[in-house]
Amino acid sequence: MTKAPYCDRLQRAQQMMADMKLDVLLVSNRENLIYFTGLTQIECLAIVIPRQGEPCAVTLWLDAGYVQQETGIKTHGYLFPGGNLADKIVERIKAYGYAEPCIGFERYFVGFAVYDTLRSHFSEQGFKNAGELFYCLRAVKDAGELAYMRRAGAIAV
Repeated sequence: MTKAPYCDRLQRAQQMMADMKLDVLLVSNRENLIYFTGLTQIECLAIVIPRQGEPCAVTLWLDAGYVQQETGIKTHGYLFPGGNLADKIVERIKAYGYAEPCIGFERYFVGFAVYDTLRSHFSEQGFKNAGELFYCLRAVKDAGELAYMRRAGAIAV
C-alpha cells in the first residue's frame, strides 16, 4: 500500500481513540472526509478508522480505484443498488473483528440509513459522540495548512 498523504492524521486519530476507548471512528461528514483524504469531489464515501489496524475507505465501486489511488487508503467498493454504503460499513467493522464495538460519531450528523443499519447490527449503547476528538485533532495544523492560513491572512490584509 502507498502511504496515505494524511497518514499522520489517521494515526493521531487512532491514538486519541485509545484515550476515549473507542473501537471504531466513523467519518462521513464532508469536511472531515476532506481532512482525512484531501478529496473534495467525492460523494457516497466513508472512512472507517479502527483503534488498531489499517483504516479503510468505503465508496461506490465506480469510485473505489480512484479513492485508493489518490489517498493511499485501502478502499472497498459496493455495487449499488444491490449494496449500499451502510451495509459495507457494517461489513468492514465486522471484518476488523468487532462484534459489539464502541463507535465514535462526528458531532453533527450521520445519514439516517447509515445510522439505522448500524443500530440494526450493533448496540446503540456503544455509540459515542466523538465530536471533541475531531475538534482537537483538527486544531493541530500541519505546515501546508499553516502556509494556506498565512497566505489567506496576507490576502485579507
